[in-house]
Amino acid sequence: SPRWLPNWSLVAEYDANDYPNDPFATLTGVNKRDKDVVAGIEYRYSWVGLQASYGHDEVGVNAYLAIPLQEQWIPKINEPPPYVEVTPRPSLAQWQSDGTHEARMLSALLRQDFKDVRISVEHYRVTVVLTNTRISQMSRAVGRAARTVLNLSPVETREIRIVYTVADMPFATYTFIDVRKLERYFNGMIGRPELSDYVIVEYSDPADDDVAAATEDVLAAIEEEQKGATKFFDRTEGDLLSIRTESTTLDRFKISPQFSLYLNDPSGAYKYDLYLRAQYDRKLARKTFFTGAVRGTLVENVSDVTQPSNSLLPNVRTDIANYFQERGVKLERLLLNRFFNPRERVYARASAGVYELMFSGVGGQVLYLPPRARWATDLSVDWVRKRDYDGGFGHLDYDTVTALGAVHYRMPYYGLTATVRAGRFLAKDVGARFEIKRRFRSGFEMGAWYTITDGDDITSPGSPGNPYYDKGIFAVIPFNALLTRDTQAKARASLAPWTRDVGQMVKSPADLYEILEDELRNKNSQDSLVRLGDLVDDPFMPPPPNAVRESVNWDAFGYYIGEGTNSIFSSRTFWWGLGSLAVIGASYALDDEVDDQVRDNKNDTVNQNFGDLGKVVAFGSVGLSGLAALDRDDTRLSRTGVTALQSALLGLGTSAVLNYAVGRAKPDLGLGKDDFDSGRDRDLTSF
Repeated sequence: SPRWLPNWSLVAEYDANDYPNDPFATLTGVNKRDKDVVAGIEYRYSWVGLQASYGHDEVGVNAYLAIPLQEQWIPKINEPPPYVEVTPRPSLAQWQSDGTHEARMLSALLRQDFKDVRISVEHYRVTVVLTNTRISQMSRAVGRAARTVLNLSPVETREIRIVYTVADMPFATYTFIDVRKLERYFNGMIGRPELSDYVIVEYSDPADDDVAAATEDVLAAIEEEQKGATKFFDRTEGDLLSIRTESTTLDRFKISPQFSLYLNDPSGAYKYDLYLRAQYDRKLARKTFFTGAVRGTLVENVSDVTQPSNSLLPNVRTDIANYFQERGVKLERLLLNRFFNPRERVYARASAGVYELMFSGVGGQVLYLPPRARWATDLSVDWVRKRDYDGGFGHLDYDTVTALGAVHYRMPYYGLTATVRAGRFLAKDVGARFEIKRRFRSGFEMGAWYTITDGDDITSPGSPGNPYYDKGIFAVIPFNALLTRDTQAKARASLAPWTRDVGQMVKSPADLYEILEDELRNKNSQDSLVRLGDLVDDPFMPPPPNAVRESVNWDAFGYYIGEGTNSIFSSRTFWWGLGSLAVIGASYALDDEVDDQVRDNKNDTVNQNFGDLGKVVAFGSVGLSGLAALDRDDTRLSRTGVTALQSALLGLGTSAVLNYAVGRAKPDLGLGKDDFDSGRDRDLTSF
């Protein structure tokens, strides 16, 4: 990149890929490629990059966008302003005698997208129970509600209490114990640090939302006022076009076009589905909801998939194409969800109905949040039946019980969250699914998963010696980062190398951790008051130390390596080496007998389970070491993780060198225990 042309670069690489041995190389036509140098010229401007290259006797042209995931790049120019109307405040006696004051506050809150609002005035305290269906940050929504309540509450008010609910469950309670300081904060006279000492933010007690709704006449008047403002032809949730209507509670109806992609099918890499989706949500009673959704295909080619499933497991996902070959309107969801909040930080759900396009059932989930720790745990149990291909109320002859326990751990820095789910999956296989994701400042989330079960998926792309394990990458795209107005809407996408049956999960009717995750993150962020006054006024915090860089002590590493070299020639090492040679000799002498024994029992369940356990321990140890190395809160833990990774790399390198130097043939090659060939391909060597 020359200094006199800062946006231009000359690029070159040696492409050492072994194209002839790539999967499906003959289908894509790259099997005739040789290793080659590829060179090109590149131009970059802001987010945009253009590249022209030449290599493998072909000219390549590439254009791309580099999105800054750590920035909020779309200004919120269409964001509604907070409530700033100047209204004479009533006295407590006037409030109690005239219901118009409560109606005014209720109406002001509903116009700001607050739902299920309930207001209580007792002596000098105003308590408001509510939720917000649009604003993405709980603390920002609470700030807008507090400003509104402050401007419209009785003049005798000394304390404001706001209970924020999620799925009609009280989640967090904000208590402003000095309304004068709150008023000074909103007027810009004091900063957030001065206010934070007079705000108590805590997990809600289940009884915190025990506030009666407004009287029937007040609700009727408000409902009439809201009618003209609850129907939309808009794009505020990221849809190209949608029809949406909402009530003052959590009732909702929406119709919008949807688009889905299915990649990497053997019948053709690119499959798509454009359909119209209608969903209706209704609150039937406290914490009880009905959800119904239907879909009608407009254009699709998923039904063109002709290759039948080759899976030996129950076909819980590999027959997805069959659900598209039956055209017409299909029932996608028909659910009853009942939520519970039996005690502080304990949440539960019971569900029954049509879960998704492929399964229906009954089940439940329990979630526990510790008081201050970064982890959470939940248990989901569902009895599900496979639905008929026509998308109606019929079922196929397959049912199972899935039971998955999960532990989620949010790391203090880097925006990382690790999740482990273990138990019984859809195809009746038992194992564990490991997930890791990173959340960027823009709200984008990217992650990956890897599942190990006893399903033994040995048909292609798996094999008897190398079963396929479910894996893939996923992303969560918040429309808040892409629109000029704040929104809670998100898009979710995932990509797996293959659609298989091993390690599959049913779509949750309403995953509790997913529902509460944003609010949980917001509550535990700094002082729980992020953007309370619609301002980015976070207190200054010096950047945390780079745990990995500061924990890597290469001098000590070199010292230990040097000491290891010196100790090779000690008398102690001599005797240990002599004993090791004796063990190796005995192993070599008994090799044929051991090999025959293993070959005769290679399908033994215990042996296979020990083999799988070995993989879990190996990958799990390295993974946990990596997570420990990233912990900026605990320096000792971080250094231990870095040391463990150094040891793993040293062991791996030593093993690879010895493999190459010794070159002993793998038993599967049938060449015998005496076959040594230094320099043999590492895939063919055993050491």
